[in-house]
Amino acid sequence: LFGDAAPKGTSKFLDFVRGSAGQFRDGDGPSYRSSGFEKLRPNVLVEGGRITGLDLTPFAGQLEYQYRSRLLPLRPVLEVSDVK
Repeated sequence: LFGDAAPKGTSKFLDFVRGSAGQFRDGDGPSYRSSGFEKLRPNVLVEGGRITGLDLTPFAGQLEYQYRSRLLPLRPVLEVSDVK
């Protein structure tokens, strides 16, 4: 991971590895633990698979993430860097 070049994206990814995304801090949240990776290009990108139980659901006119009947305040993170 390129934490120095993309600190926000790396932090969010690690939250999903640990199961501590959103309001989950005890490791009981949505996690890649039971998922595989769909794409892996060394030194380029890692694309995680679908996280079981994490779904997009319509709420108040927009799509929100839901996990175990709880809405999560998650937003995508896009960082651009010149890592080569």
